[in-house]
Amino acid sequence: MTPHSPAFASALAAVEALLGPADATERKPLPAADTHATVARWGRDGGVSLTVRAYDDTPDVVLVAERLDGAARVWTAIGDAT
Repeated sequence: MTPHSPAFASALAAVEALLGPADATERKPLPAADTHATVARWGRDGGVSLTVRAYDDTPDVVLVAERLDGAARVWTAIGDAT
């Protein structure tokens, strides 16, 4: 796996400080675009997940909390102060 961007590494460290190590971290291609995403995921009770996502084509790091039924909330971290 390629090294994480500084923004992704910072977000990952912040969430791991609260929740412990991620259940999985992977880099995967995005089917609808010619780019990749790096994703760290934490799961709970098989029904919800929290992910930290970074995309190759944007400097933003995104935190997503979602349930398997599709309900989700998204936070985008922009800049060093978030």
